Amino acid sequence: MKKYLYYTAGILSAAAGVLASIITADAGYLFLTVLFLCCSIPVFSGIRKKYENDLIQISDILEQLIQGKGSPVITENADSLASKLQAQTVRIHAMVTKYNEKLLEEQEEVRRFLSEIAHQIRTPLTNMETYLDLLREQDLTKEEQNICICAVEQSERKIKFLTESFISASRMEHRIIQIRKEKQDLRETIAKAIFQVRKKAQVKHMEITLDCPAALSLSHDRNWISEAVANLLDNSIKYSPASSEIIVRAVKNEMFTQIEVRDFGMGIPDDENRIFRRFYRGSNVKNQEGFGIGLYITREIVKRHEGFLKVKKELDGTSISIYLPC
Repeated sequence: MKKYLYYTAGILSAAAGVLASIITADAGYLFLTVLFLCCSIPVFSGIRKKYENDLIQISDILEQLIQGKGSPVITENADSLASKLQAQTVRIHAMVTKYNEKLLEEQEEVRRFLSEIAHQIRTPLTNMETYLDLLREQDLTKEEQNICICAVEQSERKIKFLTESFISASRMEHRIIQIRKEKQDLRETIAKAIFQVRKKAQVKHMEITLDCPAALSLSHDRNWISEAVANLLDNSIKYSPASSEIIVRAVKNEMFTQIEVRDFGMGIPDDENRIFRRFYRGSNVKNQEGFGIGLYITREIVKRHEGFLKVKKELDGTSISIYLPC
């Protein structure tokens, strides 16, 4: 505002100089000069008033933004300085609001994550404590001692699996891991995944069939893609009946290479897209052993490969496909 006051004062001073220089001139010129000054003063006063109002509105806009109340609606001409600034502050406020909402969501996600970790680990820890107390008793038979030891070992394996899964999920989320893509045989990658779950399949007398061309090569990280496929296979083994079959197919299309894991199990619920959320477990598998993290890790691995997952409900099972860019 001072700038505009100085500007007005400068105009008046110049006008005064002109008046002084022509004081001896013709009276007509003197009259015109006085008339010009009389007309100019209200004009400059109006300009000053307008900029004062603009500055007041700008101050109000910034104060509202600082207080987190958004910005007031200005109904003036859209070309005015205050209106332009208001439009910009609206955008800034929207960005800040979105950032704060995302921050709150992340905080809530961390809270749920820690709560779920505590819940998932508490059960095997409680089991270990129970069986260790039993082992301290002196009157246990050799067979009873072996049962307790096996139970403790099983709980220890669960805790180890959970810890490794949580670490993998966290590293995926924070992009700590490195995806190292190399063009290599996809059949070998899938075979590695099948080898990882072979013992679980044997326990349930299940057969895993691989249908993949021998010369199918694809740029991918073998370690991570094999883990992604192994997670799908593990899920199929877990929720399929004993002595059933799992079919793994790989086919190269024009833009993507598809890896399909087809089982003949209990199928998936209607909210199929939620199965890839961390710790999500459908209502039809609550009584089944599991932690709801394997499919989440698979999704993150595939995303890091710039691919996507597709779930298909079958009449007698489920088909989950990984699509990786060729």
